Amino acid sequence: MKWKYVCIGASLLLGACQPMGNQQAKTTKPSTETVSKDKSATKKVLEASFKTFDGKTVHLSDYKGKKVYIKVWASWCPTCLAGLPEVDALAADHAEDSVILSVVAPGVNREKKAEDFKEWFSGLEYKNLSVLMAETPDFFKQVGVIGYPTSVFINQNGELVQAHPGHLSNEDIQKQLDKM
Repeated sequence: MKWKYVCIGASLLLGACQPMGNQQAKTTKPSTETVSKDKSATKKVLEASFKTFDGKTVHLSDYKGKKVYIKVWASWCPTCLAGLPEVDALAADHAEDSVILSVVAPGVNREKKAEDFKEWFSGLEYKNLSVLMAETPDFFKQVGVIGYPTSVFINQNGELVQAHPGHLSNEDIQKQLDKM
């Protein structure tokens, strides 16, 4: 009987961090496999752009030549928030050939509006993690985000290597970066 309540609680928690509402979920491959990609999808990823808190535009192509890890998350997602200290620590201490970023989409899918998000995040203790803001959910769709958090890995050529739903430990993130 106890396990029944544990299973129900776990499904509620996992379901709480699903951003795509009533859209059909795509099936994802295990973390040991890479997502399939074609040249048009790669081009779109390279063309993705985001805003910084001070309004500057950042393009993924700015990071060509580096391995890029992106944590896609939302302020209302408990699993995302629980993983922020780890990602902040990774952002403080990572290899020179890699970049650690995070992306949120203010005003999209129950996320706070941009100004509210910036004010909320500035009150937190994460000083090493770059937070970029997607103005539309297009990037999320292009890389196959089906829930929060999602880990996105982009290689030095700007190609999508993997989009992994769910939390990844820093050890797992580093292993994937090392393989790229």
